[in-house]
Amino acid sequence: MDAVFALASATTDIATARPAAIAAGMHITFAVAGALIVVALAIAIRDELATLV
Repeated sequence: MDAVFALASATTDIATARPAAIAAGMHITFAVAGALIVVALAIAIRDELATLV
């Protein structure tokens, strides 16, 4: 997730980054984390349904 934040904030030095860049990095990082959670849940549900059949 650190790499996602670094890429999304588009800055090389976090200490001198603009607040808008930090906010954009946080928004995108949380969106990617949410998407990963949805994918993990979908895989778990699919596997659970496969064992019922």
